[in-house]
Amino acid sequence: MDSTAPNEHEPGSDEGRAPSDINNDFLAPKSPVTAALGEMLRTKREAADISIRGMSQRLDVVINTIRKWESGATCPRSEDLLKIAGILKIEPAELLAIDPHLLTPEA
Repeated sequence: MDSTAPNEHEPGSDEGRAPSDINNDFLAPKSPVTAALGEMLRTKREAADISIRGMSQRLDVVINTIRKWESGATCPRSEDLLKIAGILKIEPAELLAIDPHLLTPEA
């Protein structure tokens, strides 16, 4: 038996989970801030009439990267935010216009 083969019965494996559950976990927001940033990215991209595919090609990243950013699962690096702002012809600060209440830690 190959000891490097993944064990399908290990805790945390995707066995028995519906594909939609796995995808939802993959794209689940990590925090309210990342969710808000992702929503802003999506809103601004759509307002500029740029598809996910078009944005991914302009940034030279895979489509799933754009999806993860827009879902809030991950955040773009600062240099990517600057590139996105340039593509969208907006100031970088517009992408970071997030509700300040999301930035305060919960008690």
